Amino acid sequence: MINVLLIGCGNIGALYDFENNLTKTHCKALSLIPNLNISIFDENIDLAELVAKKYGYNCILCSKQINLSTFKWVIIATPTNTHFEWLSKSVESNVPLIICEKPISKNILELNKLLMLYKGGKSKILINFIRRFQPAFLELKKIISSKETCPIQLIVKYQRGILNNFSHAADLLSFLFNTNEFKDILIVNFSNDEFEDDPTVSFVGFLGNIPINVIGLQNVKYSYFEIEICYEDSKINVTNTGDNIEYFFSEKIQGVYKPLRENLCLTKDKILENYMIAVYEHAIRIYKCEVGDNFVESLLVNQQIIKLKNN
Repeated sequence: MINVLLIGCGNIGALYDFENNLTKTHCKALSLIPNLNISIFDENIDLAELVAKKYGYNCILCSKQINLSTFKWVIIATPTNTHFEWLSKSVESNVPLIICEKPISKNILELNKLLMLYKGGKSKILINFIRRFQPAFLELKKIISSKETCPIQLIVKYQRGILNNFSHAADLLSFLFNTNEFKDILIVNFSNDEFEDDPTVSFVGFLGNIPINVIGLQNVKYSYFEIEICYEDSKINVTNTGDNIEYFFSEKIQGVYKPLRENLCLTKDKILENYMIAVYEHAIRIYKCEVGDNFVESLLVNQQIIKLKNN
């Protein structure tokens, strides 16, 4: 049996799929994996007990009762301002596998300290940017890698904070194009429309050598996240917060490109319907040392976004 600790029973911890048959939380995904001895903790004791009763998990009532060194897996699904403390303690306790929600931290100094701890420790850390683990995005990465030319333009639209929500796009683009370097940045718009410490920022510049235009939609309350990957003769759209990937192409007839047509054979939908299953399939592979983790890559993306935020 593998001893597992889940810290945090909020939306991503337990509630998104509490009353449906989807798999969108850590609690539900863990319940599908055999040979786990699962304990949960939340500052809201009533919530922790409710979740523990539903899944038959052990409920820890006080953080002082937690001995991290007794767990093989630790999942951190708590507010961002607590990530540094739980990550630090878990790495110092040599927990073999740590899964942490994004972003890692809002503070550059904390990120630097965590990087030093990670490099000197034995833990493997998965940062839960869910899209990079989904089969449809793994296929998209292969398609992009097979192309002979780079995109001529990337267009990103997001809302509600550059760190909280643009980070999804930044991580996905880092995964797809193997670079997290934003350069020659020109800030076009900057607004604290939703969070005092996390502005919604619009900017233009380059991701590596690819031109990028990032549009932060101010005062938009509904979830919105789209990416357009434009080539000379084709386009790929990531829409509906990443639930759909649409592929388009243009035929060149007598030297003229015709209007885009959708390649329905490639287009994918309902990608995120049970997204946490793929996350844990990858986490198990990390635990078995079959693949590496994404901690350093995610940390560098986190650093880049904080620098953009403070530009």
